Amino acid sequence: MKKFVLPGWTIPIALFLLCCLSFGLLIPWLGFYWDDWNFIYSYHVFGPGGFGAFMASDRPASQYFFAALTALLKEAPLGYQLFTLTLRGLTAAALWWLVGNIWPGRQGRLIWVPFLFVVYPGFIEQPISLTYSNHWFGYLCFMLSLSLMVLALRRPKQYWLFTALAVLLQISVFQIDYHYGLEFMRPLIIWYILSENIPSRMRRLGSSGLRWLPYLPVTFFYVYWRSVLFKSYLYEPGMVSQKLEKPLSAALGLAQSVFQDFFKTSLAAWTPVFDRLSSIRFETATDWFYWGVVLVSAAAAGLYLFSQRGSGPDLAQDTAGISPAPQAAWLGVWAMLVAGIPFVISLFPHNLLFPYERYTLPFMLGVSFLLGGLIELLLRTQRQKVVITALLISFAVGAHFETANTFRREWENQGNFFWQLSWRAPAIRPGTLLLTYDLPFQYDTDYSLTAPLNWMYAPQQAGPDLPYLLFFIKNRLGGGLDSARPNIAVNKDLRSFTFSGSTNQTLLFFYSPPGCLRILDPSRPEEWVNLPQSLVDASSLARPELVESSSAATARPPANFFNAEPAHQWCYDFEKADLARQGEDWAKVASLGDAALKLPLQAQEPVEYFAFIEGYARSARLEQAEALSQTAAAKSGLLKPNLCALWHRLGKTADLQPAAARQQLKLGCRLN
Repeated sequence: MKKFVLPGWTIPIALFLLCCLSFGLLIPWLGFYWDDWNFIYSYHVFGPGGFGAFMASDRPASQYFFAALTALLKEAPLGYQLFTLTLRGLTAAALWWLVGNIWPGRQGRLIWVPFLFVVYPGFIEQPISLTYSNHWFGYLCFMLSLSLMVLALRRPKQYWLFTALAVLLQISVFQIDYHYGLEFMRPLIIWYILSENIPSRMRRLGSSGLRWLPYLPVTFFYVYWRSVLFKSYLYEPGMVSQKLEKPLSAALGLAQSVFQDFFKTSLAAWTPVFDRLSSIRFETATDWFYWGVVLVSAAAAGLYLFSQRGSGPDLAQDTAGISPAPQAAWLGVWAMLVAGIPFVISLFPHNLLFPYERYTLPFMLGVSFLLGGLIELLLRTQRQKVVITALLISFAVGAHFETANTFRREWENQGNFFWQLSWRAPAIRPGTLLLTYDLPFQYDTDYSLTAPLNWMYAPQQAGPDLPYLLFFIKNRLGGGLDSARPNIAVNKDLRSFTFSGSTNQTLLFFYSPPGCLRILDPSRPEEWVNLPQSLVDASSLARPELVESSSAATARPPANFFNAEPAHQWCYDFEKADLARQGEDWAKVASLGDAALKLPLQAQEPVEYFAFIEGYARSARLEQAEALSQTAAAKSGLLKPNLCALWHRLGKTADLQPAAARQQLKLGCRLN
């Protein structure tokens, strides 16, 4: 093992392989999430040229990046996943280059920094690849700009060339604003470089200011442009107006935010990766895979980091005995303090829950410098440093794997949702608002899912007017939806798209797996069970007749995203039966019931039996209707009042009165 030494040039390769291990294992099974859908739908409708209008409200300079990217990668999720993974690996390699430029000949002591940067666990949205490709490209440009700035200081003969290139890359701040607080790392880095040749602090201070000057115009113009020339409704500098109104309160709030952000993005971000240690179990395949990933990561990281001891002059122990660790740690502290400037000024909520943990992106650089510096500074032996770093890396990789697995499941669940919707509603009248309480998705919202909804029902859409809009009552009531009453206008701008409609054309539905999707019908109130109260309160809006079963068009989820149509199990028969019931095709409902009741997996929500009970009853197959009614009652005694209501409604038909009376007697119904 003492002879096992790998050259320093392998470090960028190792960083990229660590990216693949952390974020690439499940890439073939990942798709589009959250804002990804809006980006790719804009490309689908308008092509690359549509991003000018699409990005006009917040980051107009990003339009060129997205236009070029989508023109290259088209509509395949896999391409965006691989591209964004590559950008993250390149950013880590650029960080290693920066470390080597700041501390040439001593960067081996800070090898921990780029590896911890790769696996930083605070940011969990890597699989939202199309959206965050822009962020990682901006991060890469910023990292390269810092390195070129350092090279300009170290190579006086090429000072203006490297400075010009560094300023050119600095302009990327207009593309993505998350990193402009990190611009204030520059004076401290300049100070470190000049300290090697200018011992006098006063002279060094003046020289540092002069060398920082070329970078200030871009920073100041950006701030002026963002706060005065271009005002985004998404990123208004709320702290400025608050400071003018209540300066003391604003100052205290600023200090509190800085203090909280420091610990949230460092200690609080890293602590959860060890949660699995509190309850080690091997009950599922995911458990086994998780621990396998952790062990492989620990072994690979440990062996590789151990192989880097003294491998050539760049990674050799510093002969002068001067460690770069204190400087790296202080640089990390400073970077963490200035990283939050964009978010503090805009009064953004900052926590480690989706989607707000995305604001940890600029902090991860400072956290990595601080943690890497402390590892080098506080641990005595190389073995201790390798072991601790390898453990941090391995558990972070395990956490990223588990996160990616939740994204994998969500992509699968998106497909299930849209397939069930297409079975139940093969066509929906344009201008319809689809309203539900919420959907069981962690990384998608009603606004984002509006894009694939329109893609499915209006595949030839060629303009900005959306035929369909999805709203969650949970989030929009009192916001985008003024009231859940009839005759309320619903107008919504989604970047370059617009929906105009009213609550008079609303399709209410409920979807909570493992139960099937249900289109809610106000004429069957007995089926409105286990629903959120706010959805029940909106029952007067429900218009199931907006589903056009006779239409020649049959909606299908976009084939280039979702898997092929799933095997026809219980939910397929239920959705088709519910559609046939809407058209009063009772023979078809009964036939589908025959097929469904032969399946090994039956209804997970007993209320789903109601469609088949009614189908059998109205097809004069009363024996099956009554038997299924007793099955539903046996599965959930709480449904007896609802079954009573069902049979009461069926009993209003003369031919069904005797059967209805028998069932109401068996169920113990109160007869009116």
